[in-house]
Amino acid sequence: MVAQAREAEKAILRGDELGPLHGVPGSIKSAIDVAGHPGEAGTRLRAGHSDGESALRTAIRVRFFRRVQCALLRVLILPG
Repeated sequence: MVAQAREAEKAILRGDELGPLHGVPGSIKSAIDVAGHPGEAGTRLRAGHSDGESALRTAIRVRFFRRVQCALLRVLILPG
């Protein structure tokens, strides 16, 4: 997160075009696939589930958050 914050600040200082959610912190529920994060969804049925590093498995909404420059804090494990 610190690295994302520093990059966001550098973009502002450079005068880069900023996304509508530039630097706004956000989080994603673990039931949503995000490359490189476990996707256990708070249930034993999906224990150990991970989509690995495949960008193709990253959910559309996560890619949207990244495109609008939302700073994703972490994947949260919240029981449904």
